[in-house]
Amino acid sequence: MAEPQKYKLTARQKRMLSDYHQRQHATAQTVEPSIGAIDSVESIYKALNGRDEIKAKALLMLMLRSWLTEVSSFDPVSGHALHTGIVDFLDDVAKSLQDASPEGEIKDRIYRIVSHTKEAVLAIMEHTRDKILREHAMLPIHAAREVDGNSVQWLSRQPGRTLREKLSGKPYMKAVRRRPSVDTAENRLLRAFLFRLEQILIERQNVLSAATEETCEELLVSLQRWLRTEDAAEIGNWGNLPPNNTLLQDKRYRKVWDGWLWLQAIDEQITGDSKRVHRDILSVIYWNTLSLLNHSGRFRTVQQPVGLDYDNFSIAPELPVRGYLFPACDAKIRGKIKFIKPDKSFGFITSDDGRDLYFNPYNLSQKLDINSLSAGDEVSFVIGSNRQGECADDITLPAGIIPVDFNLTGDKWKIQVGEDKYLLQIVSGKLVIEQAQGAKKKLKIEPTTLKEIPKAILSLVTDAPFEYSAPTNNQSGPIRMDSTVVDLCSIRPTFTNNTDSQAHLPFRLLQQHWPLNINGWVAIDCGYAKSIALHSNIETVSMRSLFLHSSTLPDATKSSASMFFTKKLSDYIKADKLTYLVPDWGNDFDLEGIRKSVNFYFDESTPLPKSIAAIFAWQSSKKFVQDRVRENDFVLVVDSFDGGISITPVQAIYQQELAEILPETQGMSWERHPTVIVPNRSIHTAMARNLDRNGCQTSEELLHLFGFNGLASDSGEVSFVKDDHWYHLPGSIREALTQDLAAC
Repeated sequence: MAEPQKYKLTARQKRMLSDYHQRQHATAQTVEPSIGAIDSVESIYKALNGRDEIKAKALLMLMLRSWLTEVSSFDPVSGHALHTGIVDFLDDVAKSLQDASPEGEIKDRIYRIVSHTKEAVLAIMEHTRDKILREHAMLPIHAAREVDGNSVQWLSRQPGRTLREKLSGKPYMKAVRRRPSVDTAENRLLRAFLFRLEQILIERQNVLSAATEETCEELLVSLQRWLRTEDAAEIGNWGNLPPNNTLLQDKRYRKVWDGWLWLQAIDEQITGDSKRVHRDILSVIYWNTLSLLNHSGRFRTVQQPVGLDYDNFSIAPELPVRGYLFPACDAKIRGKIKFIKPDKSFGFITSDDGRDLYFNPYNLSQKLDINSLSAGDEVSFVIGSNRQGECADDITLPAGIIPVDFNLTGDKWKIQVGEDKYLLQIVSGKLVIEQAQGAKKKLKIEPTTLKEIPKAILSLVTDAPFEYSAPTNNQSGPIRMDSTVVDLCSIRPTFTNNTDSQAHLPFRLLQQHWPLNINGWVAIDCGYAKSIALHSNIETVSMRSLFLHSSTLPDATKSSASMFFTKKLSDYIKADKLTYLVPDWGNDFDLEGIRKSVNFYFDESTPLPKSIAAIFAWQSSKKFVQDRVRENDFVLVVDSFDGGISITPVQAIYQQELAEILPETQGMSWERHPTVIVPNRSIHTAMARNLDRNGCQTSEELLHLFGFNGLASDSGEVSFVKDDHWYHLPGSIREALTQDLAAC
């Protein structure tokens, strides 16, 4: 049998074979990436199929980014995270925790890119921008519409002396052809962006369920279909050129440009996410804990701007987060220690209703030590039971207002509740809670336990259970009705509802303009805030203050605040027709901004002076019949405001036709005469003095913004802060304000 023929390899074939063996060897030596190898968008998805340790880290990174995407508000144009108020941010955190589902979408960085660009990309695919392409082609003579120098040169090279001779027997000639082409710079970027996005989405789809990832899945199907069209095949390669005017100015292509820039930087950003995963976990636990504390209704912290840096996972409030924890409205019984046995084995408590109840050290709360108690101490407790019968259980000291300080700096979180101090940090995958006395508690951090950790933290530092509850801000509304009457001159306006009874808005019309540490300013809604900062560098405006002559706010601030308040009103009250009351002492020029705002948000709106509204209310009552009004009688409508008292004369005019149509009016119509203003600040000064006596350092500003009715409606529900001085508005503020007013 002949030997097989041997072939001699060329030098090039040897190099190719050597490269092939090297690649095979590298593939054989490839191992699963280490935990620190999550350094690209593909690697984080591949890690979900890796070992338990790297899989847990990748899952944590995705959950953290999904949490941040869920709680952030993005500018619909630029896609950047917006500043928001801390109260609104904590509401968003609570909502994200309640809506969290294992089967929900993973809102990671790719989800954010898709959600920002999806609408624009789908619209561009439907109507792709094109340009007119000018080119030379051999066209039928009858189709040649334009010739140029190249056409003349072509003709000159053809045989023949005349044009007829040159074209005889040739049905074609070289001419200029113009046709639409989608091969533009912006479409080249679009194609490069979609091609790269397709690769990532396919990798993402391999590890995440397509059924739950609707947003990304829909775009993936559409872009795959488009990339296989003739238009996409015509588009050339993107050469990393500077963006043209279309990419920077067109509202759709600008989003594609933003998405391309985010894709270019995503690997570097994911590497940063991997390095600071412990810090990000601590930040999420911090804000989840604050949200849980805030929604208990017991915690008050200053409403302030919160800046979000989405790329670096930074959530930075303008001021340190500190406040006060108020006692819960519970059903605990009050009593006093009657007797404790010298060996501290048991004792008795006398309740306020005179019963003596047994207790032992096991009936005390976690933070209370029987050695710290003595006869006569006041305590709170619930009725429990033991072998002998009823006993005092869950014994605590009477709750008061406790200062709370939450200080998160880098990878360390310091908590101070009253005199108790705690240090929280993540060590070896566990959250370590260290008390000032040296005691430590460790909580294991897993994706399934992130929601429960805040409860454990608060139960430890406050010695009370906390549970997530639905946000209270939007429990009522919007209200739909055909028509309504609203008294706008108030921080919490009253309106007529569907039953023709009066109701108050569930929120304040109050806004602040905060200067930022970097530059500019940001508007913050204080409609639901439980604590409000009043500083000279913060512009605070209420709907009530827009009506006052004494307001020194710039016209631009008044105009923007008026639009903001009216939009909030229109979002809550869905009415076809709005009648809004205006004070008689108001200035028509000052009310121009309010009038424009109301006309903008309500299709049919009518201003009505308060004096006429008061007359109509009186005329529709039984007392009107008893008062026996005659023609040409004058009724004086008196109203008070910060600058004095307004007196508006209203004259009765009898009309026979009106008496026949509406007998209950007794035929009386009304003519309003000019209002007389009597300057008198004695009532305002007396109320400000009463506030000062009550411990308030901002009495003038509070009366200017809230007025008497506004403060009374918020009694016991809000605190005010100036220069680190806190003033908690007492529940008895109405009585405090009206002291000594009889002498005015």
